Amino acid sequence: MPGRSEFTFARAQELAARLVTIGHPQQQAAIDATALDLMHWCTGYDRQGPAVSPDQQAEQLVEHARREWEVGWPERGGTKQLRDAFDRLFPTDAPHSPDPTTAELIRRGHWKPPCEHCPPGADHCEFLGTQGHAKELETEAYWQRQRAPQKAALAPPPPLNGASH
Repeated sequence: MPGRSEFTFARAQELAARLVTIGHPQQQAAIDATALDLMHWCTGYDRQGPAVSPDQQAEQLVEHARREWEVGWPERGGTKQLRDAFDRLFPTDAPHSPDPTTAELIRRGHWKPPCEHCPPGADHCEFLGTQGHAKELETEAYWQRQRAPQKAALAPPPPLNGASH
């Protein structure tokens, strides 16, 4: 376990991955996003009782969610529910700082800019760069997604008023 003051992205990913046991999305991009939330929120706490390191704070939050969320990770609003649990576990009078922007996350090295394998218009690479796409590039699902826009462009228009060609 990391030292009291050390809280790394790898450790945050490890903790976020534990939430998969209660229904958190399994995609690496979703786990990474939750890991970034943990790093952003968990900065240490010493308001009541002994000081709690960022790592301990994140672990307590994740374990709280795993124990207490009877219906598991919600399909929508999971991040808000986790933040609300964080605020209850570690109350403070300080206002929330804004979440970092995509550009800031790329600058910090947590995310990668879109690569040649990313869909058009992506603001970051969900696979952390070209090498991360390697496994996906081997799957049929990837190639089906790549061919879908081409097939749609080549498909004849639907008949008007039920008329056939």
